[in-house]
Amino acid sequence: MTPGQCIGDYQPPPAGEQPAPPSGESCAVPNSFDGDTEVLMADGTTKPIKDVDVGDRVLATDPESGRTEPHTVTALIVGHGDKDLVDLTVATDAGPATIVATTGHPVWNETDDTWTDAGDLDPGDTLRQPDGTLVPISATQLRHQAQTVYNLTVDTLHTYYVLAGTTPVLVHNVNDPIPAACPSGQSVYDIPDGSSVS
Repeated sequence: MTPGQCIGDYQPPPAGEQPAPPSGESCAVPNSFDGDTEVLMADGTTKPIKDVDVGDRVLATDPESGRTEPHTVTALIVGHGDKDLVDLTVATDAGPATIVATTGHPVWNETDDTWTDAGDLDPGDTLRQPDGTLVPISATQLRHQAQTVYNLTVDTLHTYYVLAGTTPVLVHNVNDPIPAACPSGQSVYDIPDGSSVS
């Protein structure tokens, strides 16, 4: 590809933004969340994923060892375009609560003891909370629509928690985003420190 050339409907990113890597359907980085999804920070507070900054500290867990500790956000990823989404409803103590994720986002599935794409989770599968307790999925709903979605890269453990209502559940991050172009109207950017998305 020559400099400035577009692939399909791909448009070069705005100044200060770097394309993030492909990694599956709906323009490769399908593993992302709705911007209002709350992320559990290292100090116990929460922040919408769209407002998380490089350098922020989030709570992370290695589900195999149970090791849970703060780790630093090293990259922010934002994707625009048509997305395959899933509404994951979990049965919390306060009642049903829903996370909106792209179908390709890996979520820790304690039932199968493995990372499972969000779109492949089933009612009855259990998700992990920071203290190791489990919360069951009560319903899933697939849909396809235009959506801006967000993801993080977290150092060392490469995991973080997103909230269903007030209940945090363990999810995976994007490891080491690298430049690449997204075809068919998709645009996905890695947002460097100090930059913003308009």
